[in-house]
Amino acid sequence: MPEAVTTDAPTRSWVGWFPRQWAAIDAETLERRPFGAFEAGLLVVAAVALVFQRFPGRGDAFQRTLEPDSTWFDFADQLQWGLGTSFAYIAIPLAYLALTRAPIRDYNLGWRGTQRHLPMYLAMLVLMGLPILIVSATGDYQRIYPFYDSAHRSWTDLIAWELVYGLQFVGLEFFFRGFLLHGLRPALGHAAIFVMVVPYCMLHFGKTWSESLAAIVAGIILGTVAMRWRSIWGGVLIHWTVAISMDAASLLRQGRFPPGELFPPG
Repeated sequence: MPEAVTTDAPTRSWVGWFPRQWAAIDAETLERRPFGAFEAGLLVVAAVALVFQRFPGRGDAFQRTLEPDSTWFDFADQLQWGLGTSFAYIAIPLAYLALTRAPIRDYNLGWRGTQRHLPMYLAMLVLMGLPILIVSATGDYQRIYPFYDSAHRSWTDLIAWELVYGLQFVGLEFFFRGFLLHGLRPALGHAAIFVMVVPYCMLHFGKTWSESLAAIVAGIILGTVAMRWRSIWGGVLIHWTVAISMDAASLLRQGRFPPGELFPPG
């Protein structure tokens, strides 16, 4: 697929920015076809991947290899979640693309789109800073983050957890902003963004209601830029940076930021 053409002048008004991007997405979608067997199969595979993400991707298989009093017993649970989620988001869709001989490189995996618009992604990160500081003061937020309860124990715990967390964000962005969006693009054009947003919002139901609503807005924004610039990597950057910030803000609010120890006790 050709590299996305960016023609927006910096002086143009932000009013109507999204409709302009959606029109450009449709204009740049050279291959157009009716919704058919490939798209139906893609959505079925996506549903199967979400089932694997929710169920087999969680459990105590890794923990059963350790003694309950092991230093890394709790981390084993998070490692299984991260690897299981990444498998569901990456391996299952890739198997379908390989089976259907779809060119994987076209699934918004380019880097140049993100590199060219890096200032915009950084601006988005700055705008998200204030809401994170505000919500980090709430009890619901502090009960949820970090997911890994022992992240405060040492710097090794915190860094290991954030690396696992980051891996699953690569999978998440590929699944929602690559596999679903590019796979549905020839049949639906920019409307694929709004199909993707529904399961993406539902993925956040186990968190807070405010995050579930915010996921709708974030899904539309990240979906638009991923389709327009053919790159998921800006979304990975934003997701992972925001996640690290949310964990750090929660730990600081609770007075549980890691002490000076590099490694956990014991």
